[in-house]
Amino acid sequence: MTQPQTMTVEQTEILGRATEVEQALPTLPNITPMKPCGFKAADTAARQLVLSSNNMLNYLQAGHQEWTRLATSMRNAAKAYGEVDETGAAAMTSGGTVSDASQMLSAGDTGPTALSDTQTATAGGPDFTDLKAAARQVAEPDQSTSFAAFADQWMDYNLTLQGIVTRFRGFQNWEGEAAAAVTASMDQQNQWVGFMAQLSASMAKQARYVAELHKWAVAQHPTLAQVEGLERAYAQATSDGVRQELMKQYKAYQDTSTQVLSDYNTKASLDPINPPKPPAAVKIDTPPPQGLIPSQIMSALTGGGSGQMPQMPQMPQMGSGGSGGGSPAGGAGATLTGAAHHEAPKMPGGGAGGMKPMSLGGGGAGGGGPLAPAVEAGAVAPAATTDAAGAGRGAAAGSGAAGGGMGGMPMGGAHGAGGSSKSKTSQQDDEALYKEDRAWTEAVIGNRRSPTGKESK
Repeated sequence: MTQPQTMTVEQTEILGRATEVEQALPTLPNITPMKPCGFKAADTAARQLVLSSNNMLNYLQAGHQEWTRLATSMRNAAKAYGEVDETGAAAMTSGGTVSDASQMLSAGDTGPTALSDTQTATAGGPDFTDLKAAARQVAEPDQSTSFAAFADQWMDYNLTLQGIVTRFRGFQNWEGEAAAAVTASMDQQNQWVGFMAQLSASMAKQARYVAELHKWAVAQHPTLAQVEGLERAYAQATSDGVRQELMKQYKAYQDTSTQVLSDYNTKASLDPINPPKPPAAVKIDTPPPQGLIPSQIMSALTGGGSGQMPQMPQMPQMGSGGSGGGSPAGGAGATLTGAAHHEAPKMPGGGAGGMKPMSLGGGGAGGGGPLAPAVEAGAVAPAATTDAAGAGRGAAAGSGAAGGGMGGMPMGGAHGAGGSSKSKTSQQDDEALYKEDRAWTEAVIGNRRSPTGKESK
């Protein structure tokens, strides 16, 4: 069945957007921050940034898994409209490729990523040490170089995340309950990406702050050369007064070192970055197979019974005599197969001229002409019952003339000069038996616009 043009546009948009939604994450940050110096507080800060950034990466990957599930649901919704062309839809996206179905996560899959709160790096104890050891430690590598690079990379990723939220924009040509559910799910993903972008910037600020703190500590702390020079001067002093002045200077250096270490310990203590869990994507299951006569339609035709093919009404018995008398062979047991083969059931001939049941478009006697066009689902049973009853009354009224052949039967009178057996209902629109507007899909894909602008029911 050819899809209306509006349906093709809707499917193309849905599939194209699904490909866009599940596109890979932009290249993730990969710089590992090293401790700026030999201070224990600097080492603790570096380990905390590693824990926070690794968990951020886990959550970003978990979010992408939800985007893949969301894309799966979008494809399932598109399939509810009928056959789809994913390759053509993918061509509408900017460089996107269609995921292989065998590798695509199904909706509802929990995925392998385990999410938890970010651990807190344990402190290595107070950094109060002697002046000379502290002066040596503060000068050790890498002097916050990796902290600064780490900060720059995550700040750039903050901008990158803000840029990819466009993949979660709304739809132009898709409406209905499924469209509303998918749109709401994408809004949630949009907000979550915004939170992750903010946390990326927060983590970058943490690293940058520690880098600046380290520069301050280096500038404030006595250098190793200063401490060693003071020790040499004290050893070479010959006067007690000179030694006392040198000892006062050494104590001032020690006090400065203690204050610097205290500030470093306090200000370099970083809180763990705890990202929020990505919202679960909306789940839309794969639609049932779309055969010519799905079980739902068969159940409707049979009144919700066993699902067997509906039986044609039994034709009335005609009077005996003549070449065309009696019931056609097999007429009572004929079944509705035209719905599956797109043609009317063929009734075996009962006489020299052949006969068609009135419910299948039979006209006057002895025609032998072609069978009527394909019957419609809504017109089969009512038309057959009405015409069969009319034929029974005609047979009773003209039983005396039945022996003279088919010409005396009142069949033709029941249908008028036109010779058509269709009821008024069956002559209105001549709709196909199986359409895409099915009751089970309405809750999934919603009501769509018809090409003529009328709503399909």
